[in-house]
Amino acid sequence: MGQHLQSPGSGITVAVKSLKPDGHQGHREWVAEVDFLGQLHHPNLVKLIGFCIEDDQRLLVYEFMTTWKS
Repeated sequence: MGQHLQSPGSGITVAVKSLKPDGHQGHREWVAEVDFLGQLHHPNLVKLIGFCIEDDQRLLVYEFMTTWKS
């Protein structure tokens, strides 16, 4: 998925996914996907918490889910 980081202020652990700047997805498609993911709310889906765009770097910030075995 990406890096697992802990917020210094809140102590919340998040998963950060960095998207390749040379990927096949254009900016408009990426914005539409972020908007769609931000509206999804389902107990079986990881929640998109936020995103960041700076220059060519695009990051998605998700809630962190630990792996578990049933």
